[in-house]
Amino acid sequence: MALVQMVKFTGKEEIECKAIADDAEAELNVALPALQKAMAEVEKLDKSAISEIKAYKSPPKQVETVLAAVMILFGNKTDWTTAKKVLGEANFLQSIKGYDKDNVSATIMKKIKGYVSHADFKPEAVGAVSKAAGALCTWVHAIYIYASVAKEVAPKRARLKGAQESLAVKQASLQKAQEELAEVTAKVNRLKQKYDDSVGEKNRLRAEADQMELLLDRADKLVKGLAGENERWRASIGQL
Repeated sequence: MALVQMVKFTGKEEIECKAIADDAEAELNVALPALQKAMAEVEKLDKSAISEIKAYKSPPKQVETVLAAVMILFGNKTDWTTAKKVLGEANFLQSIKGYDKDNVSATIMKKIKGYVSHADFKPEAVGAVSKAAGALCTWVHAIYIYASVAKEVAPKRARLKGAQESLAVKQASLQKAQEELAEVTAKVNRLKQKYDDSVGEKNRLRAEADQMELLLDRADKLVKGLAGENERWRASIGQL
């Protein structure tokens, strides 16, 4: 592939990659506000807020439902005993904040849909009973919304990854071709300079030779002229 064609082709792939990335990002941005709002609520949670939930021996129905949904997202049993155990783990809040929202399985999504679509599963209603549980309710909704969008975007991300890998190969080939061209160009320039230097030296020597030939011709004429004068001087002296 000619270098010019390679540059055009690589540029075209760069534009396509950006278009796919922009499209995927635009779709994900629809879900981001809800997620950001949820994470802001989660950031307000601390150990004392979690301890408030753990303190329930027999939690209100809304709180129990929210924790059941949280347990589903983490792949745990949904009973209250399991929920209290998970709440007591030192890294529970960190697990909430660092949840892998881009890889929620279809099975979990199907189960969570049954919770978030329920009329009573609303952050405001749950928050009236427990602010901490209300925040977790907001988080569950946000994860569901984001994961739903991410599922739709997944094929585009796959296309983007393939396009980026292909582009990387093309860019590497282009860079190699450009480096080889630069090397050849430098070699040609060196040879041209060498040729120009040789021609310059040749022209200098020719000019010098021409100058010497001119001087020799003048000297020859001078010698011949002096020889003629010498004959005339001798003749003149002989007459004396």
